[in-house]
Amino acid sequence: PFRASRPPSPSHTPRTSMTRLKQRFIAPVDFTDPAISAVVQYVLVLARCAVTQRVVVIQKARPAWQAGRWNFPGGKIERGESPVQAAAREFAEETGVHLDTSELQAVSLLRRPGQFDLYAFKAESPHIVEVKTMTDEPVSLVPAQAVLQGRHPMIENLPWLYGMAFD
Repeated sequence: PFRASRPPSPSHTPRTSMTRLKQRFIAPVDFTDPAISAVVQYVLVLARCAVTQRVVVIQKARPAWQAGRWNFPGGKIERGESPVQAAAREFAEETGVHLDTSELQAVSLLRRPGQFDLYAFKAESPHIVEVKTMTDEPVSLVPAQAVLQGRHPMIENLPWLYGMAFD
């Protein structure tokens, strides 16, 4: 049955909630909080070149369910890092391109309760003209249409994440 909810209290207005959410992207993750340490904390960077509009993708080798498929660069947040710091670090480690945290914009926080939190960021920079594979997982710059139309094996949410972030 449908239940009407109470109007939000002044401390839980949409503006206050949005401010708290934005703060989560820039503040260090509190791994001492049992609710946070119980789930894996990830970041994902949706990045494209401001000049060519080409998108950075990585061909995953692991975990097994992602092997051989495109994803966006990202990884786990380390102790003492904020999500935005982790996003800049992971992007540089995987692509050789160093982005300043000010170039990263929060896009979404995706949660699977009890399993993971995924902080998604976007970046559009003229510095992303060339990427370099820095690990055993190849990185490439591909046309945006290749991502939007799902032309290659990829993680299912890439087209809508990209569309949400850039369109």
